[in-house]
Amino acid sequence: MSHDTTSHDTAHADANTGAGAVPPIWRPDPAVAASSAIAEFGRFVTGRTGVEFGEYLDLWRWSADHLEEFWTALWDFFGIEADGSHAVALDESAAVMPGARWFPGTRLNYAEHALRRRPGDDDIVAVTTVSEDGTTVHTTWAELRAQVAALAQWLRDAGVEHGDRVVGYLPDTTPTLVAFLATASVGAIWSACAQDYGADGAAAGQRADDVGAPELGVDRLVQMGEYLARLAEHDVGRLRRPQRRKQRGDVRVCLGHAGYSGTP
Repeated sequence: MSHDTTSHDTAHADANTGAGAVPPIWRPDPAVAASSAIAEFGRFVTGRTGVEFGEYLDLWRWSADHLEEFWTALWDFFGIEADGSHAVALDESAAVMPGARWFPGTRLNYAEHALRRRPGDDDIVAVTTVSEDGTTVHTTWAELRAQVAALAQWLRDAGVEHGDRVVGYLPDTTPTLVAFLATASVGAIWSACAQDYGADGAAAGQRADDVGAPELGVDRLVQMGEYLARLAEHDVGRLRRPQRRKQRGDVRVCLGHAGYSGTP
């Protein structure tokens, strides 16, 4: 797939301005663009279909016109691990959005893929958080995997199972990400609200009710808070690989709006 973006940028500028080409603010280095994941995917598709792509828009048009081929190619390109066959990408009986059913009969786990090992990545930084006071914390892939595995085991010990809800009233920090991935790894549903909202505005208790979260009790919630604090200090316990794969269509994350005009 070619990576000369000049024609695309010019067409885009003409469409927006109705006049001459406007120089783009930034262009990727051709060598970097040629080694990008989207370029590799284009070559992958060409190898299995024989279709050549002159530029990105050609690949995009092909993806829109050949849904089955595109999604099965994407599945294979990224090496998705799941139970069941992915031979059928879109259920013909439910092929209209919203409500379309993708890869019927397959089960996968998001955390399993988010935390997949790549050769030599253990010491590479996976997450960087910067607090309001400027404190910066780096977490490597090895540390992130260990923390997620430890908290996932804690959730299992607390009785959290597939389909249960885990709700967090937490800031946007690495322990919150760990809690989300740990929840996903056991097949439960995660919902969270950041602490930049007051207790009344965030309505943390109400949100727990809205998503059907089981009542763990104050003592269990305190224990989880203490556990997250230990995770921030890299005090991890038993390790265990994410095991629970979810059915396509299962809820993984509950999202709430910001709540500026009312309860989130």
